[in-house]
Amino acid sequence: DEDLVEYCNVLRDSVLEALSGIVQGLSSVKKQNMLAGYVPKIVQFLELIARDDIKSEAVIKNCAGVIGDYANLLGQQAFAQGLVGSNPAIRLLLDEGKRSEDSGVVDLAEWASAKLPM
Repeated sequence: DEDLVEYCNVLRDSVLEALSGIVQGLSSVKKQNMLAGYVPKIVQFLELIARDDIKSEAVIKNCAGVIGDYANLLGQQAFAQGLVGSNPAIRLLLDEGKRSEDSGVVDLAEWASAKLPM
């Protein structure tokens, strides 16, 4: 159902934008410790999106933004908690972004990838 696909994409896009805003807000007041307990759930959400074959460019772009923001904010702590690094779902999302026809998506995916250890 096309309406359901559109609804899921809009909902996911909104959640990802909110997550990114939270990260940026906490970063500006040096409160990144508050996020540590939520990282596993965020990873699960990103893994769910990665498995979905019908995701919009906006969702992929915002996934890359969240991945990069969290990696930037939490540093090695994010790697230890499985948000980034060797997680195949994270790599899949960023690779999808790099293959996008939208240069904004490509740029964000490349930026987020640069935040990850290779």
